Amino acid sequence: MIYGCARKSPEDGRKILSETLLHVIQCVDDNCRSYKKSFIESIQFHQLKTEKHYEELANKMKENTRTRYAIPDDHYTYEEGRLIYLSIPPSAYTKTASYVNRHLRPRVGRPWFRVVLEKPFGRDSESARTLAEKMSKSFKEEEIYRIDHYLGKAIVKLILPFRYVKRKTFLSSLHMKINIKGQFTLHEIYYNTKYM
Repeated sequence: MIYGCARKSPEDGRKILSETLLHVIQCVDDNCRSYKKSFIESIQFHQLKTEKHYEELANKMKENTRTRYAIPDDHYTYEEGRLIYLSIPPSAYTKTASYVNRHLRPRVGRPWFRVVLEKPFGRDSESARTLAEKMSKSFKEEEIYRIDHYLGKAIVKLILPFRYVKRKTFLSSLHMKINIKGQFTLHEIYYNTKYM
């Protein structure tokens, strides 16, 4: 199950989420349109502005899991894992991490748990260490993945010009979409953290 969350009101959030997904996913046939409709309808939007909202989301997740798998009580689960993707300002990490840990961490069974943080992680190595120390109060290091979307921006922007310049060479066939299966992995050495 997928839950989209933001500080916006439930009405505004659902509208923005639906409109975004309708425009991002492009379909060329009826089969795709049917899957797209089902996918969009399967995503639930929840407001996360206060700790009470996190608690309400946790209760909704528990209820949806029990209903989906016809689980009679809270002692069983079919949940394999839970991924929390946070695209929030670093100033909100500590407070949000405590809410996520307290309310959204799976408590039944042994599902895996991961938290993705998308933003610059500190201003420098010292602030990154301080932030990592605060985050360790809520999450284990192996549960945290940091994505800094500015880290590889310059490199990624150079791919298209490189491809254009090299289009007449032996490399051109390698740059076709059927030959590129990409994942950019960059490591920021002085933060001593892992990035996706």
